[in-house]
Amino acid sequence: MFDLAVDTPQCWEAQRRRIEEVVVKAREGKTRAIALT
Repeated sequence: MFDLAVDTPQCWEAQRRRIEEVVVKAREGKTRAIALT
């Protein structure tokens, strides 16, 4: 069941968007940390 769900294009799109959001948030966090120090 899990493998089938992962193979669907919609799931890949959702994962990609989530990863992009996490990366953007991580970048924002890093820039804020650098600005604070």
